[in-house]
Amino acid sequence: MPDHTIQYKPEFLNLHKVPQSEGDTITFTHGLVDAHGHGRDNNDALGDAMTDVLSHSVSQFALIVLQPNLFGSDALTTYKKSAAYHNRASGASANRVKILTTVYLTADLTEDDIKQIAEDENIAGVKHYPGHGTTNSEQGLRTPLEAQKQLEWMQKHRVTLLAHGQVRTKPDGTVIDEWDREPYFYEVTAQELNRRYPELPISYEHLSTGVGAQAVLDRKGPTQGTLTYLHLHHTRTDVMDKGVDTRMVMKPMVQHEEERPKLWKALRANPDRFALGSDDAWHPTTSKHATVCTCGGCYGPYRVGFYLDAFEKENALDLFGRFACVNAARFYGVTIPPKTITLRRGTYKIPRMLPFGKHLAEPLYSGEERFGWYQMEV
Repeated sequence: MPDHTIQYKPEFLNLHKVPQSEGDTITFTHGLVDAHGHGRDNNDALGDAMTDVLSHSVSQFALIVLQPNLFGSDALTTYKKSAAYHNRASGASANRVKILTTVYLTADLTEDDIKQIAEDENIAGVKHYPGHGTTNSEQGLRTPLEAQKQLEWMQKHRVTLLAHGQVRTKPDGTVIDEWDREPYFYEVTAQELNRRYPELPISYEHLSTGVGAQAVLDRKGPTQGTLTYLHLHHTRTDVMDKGVDTRMVMKPMVQHEEERPKLWKALRANPDRFALGSDDAWHPTTSKHATVCTCGGCYGPYRVGFYLDAFEKENALDLFGRFACVNAARFYGVTIPPKTITLRRGTYKIPRMLPFGKHLAEPLYSGEERFGWYQMEV
């Protein structure tokens, strides 16, 4: 069972950046962690999509947490389904990256499910999706508070809630404005979670606002927040200035410029509470460029370099080791397998498309020649 108190121990709070060499190259000698990814699956509809997606995690990360929003009968709504998915993902990655999977929060989870999750070191916890609030969230709840028995069992057995911190509708059914959904969650739902379940371990995923980041700082129970590259580096003007760039459409949507500095302020205030969670979530180009576009970014082999570019721009490279290598693994109580990767700063070109099983996926900045950090082996 994860020791969530470790994030308060002096040896963790005093931890300095992971050893690395700086200049035109950076070598990480401690395995990196992506605390929020999506593996998709190998099946008749997608072909070898999972193998293609995870090949890029293998090249960059030692540990990845795969989140569960498959759809329909494939949704990971029970312990057994998540455990089987872990086996498929491990096979698709040739066991070259440590994988944690998750279970979809529903009111049908039993206490036996929760106990099995608590006892399985390969499952990170239970993920809440706001019903109909993002792609493949049709089985999600309006808020996690609609699964009160499950939250009680999770707190009892120390199982982490991974929360997509948005609410789509108010109790009366009123649909909330997209850019107000995260503030509503943290101002209303998160406060009630804190009151009822103060010791429930919570990972607040892909934070996009200052109020969300502040909630991570303020909560007294075991807490972490994950941050994506898009939310740290871009604004909604970048997404929609010259027409909607569907490569940047995700949930929560990239926010107003005033929110981005608040994320960095919170990260600097307590660097040990935030972790790299890319939300690398591929979709076929046919569904990304559609009338109703699917939500999720494709960053693939460029995830670490993109983050390094953002941290360097913010003069925060000294925080990156803990953010990318340590915090999430400590939060989940997992040992990070050793893995060394080297990135170089220079000019490189991003391909137009990446293989995605029977389909193609379009990466962020597709077709562009860029200057920044990139992994030398890519």
